[in-house]
Amino acid sequence: MENLETPNNDQINQTNPFDAAPTVSLGKNALNYGLILGGISVVYSILLWVMGQTTNKSLGYISLLFSIGVMYYGTKSYRDKHMGGFMTYGKAFSSNFLIGLYSAIIGTIFTFILFKYLDPNLLVTIKETAIDAAMQKNPNLTSEQLESSLSFFMSPVFITISALLGSAFFAAILALLVSIFHKKELPLM
Repeated sequence: MENLETPNNDQINQTNPFDAAPTVSLGKNALNYGLILGGISVVYSILLWVMGQTTNKSLGYISLLFSIGVMYYGTKSYRDKHMGGFMTYGKAFSSNFLIGLYSAIIGTIFTFILFKYLDPNLLVTIKETAIDAAMQKNPNLTSEQLESSLSFFMSPVFITISALLGSAFFAAILALLVSIFHKKELPLM
């Protein structure tokens, strides 16, 4: 007769994904993928800047694809490697939002450096584009009126703060959508 070995409780708990605590925290995982996404965003922004396409909206939408891809992969990786393949919608949202938020902080710092030190003339170009667009919508306004009203809003500090707030809001919206694909509840026993 064959001697069968049975595992003890410690061995069972080490391999049971329902009992095991994640080896990496959700915040650490989100920070890692946020740094990756932030790095990709900065490199892509530099590429657009070098090509003179910083204000090209169509090319700007490509960064949306990067965000969705890294959020999806980073949270899916955490769910599958550290959560036993299961994750609530709330945890998925937290992971995706943090990835987006960390990336937004990195991107905002780069934007400030770009506008303040690397290419202050870029801010002038953006300002002129905004004035032209506003004058087309309302031809009764003069360029002097628009210039004086936009001077505060086109400062590097204001743009940096508004970029951070806008990026955080955008990260929340993306996280709400991307998290739908990560939710995988534990089966009822």
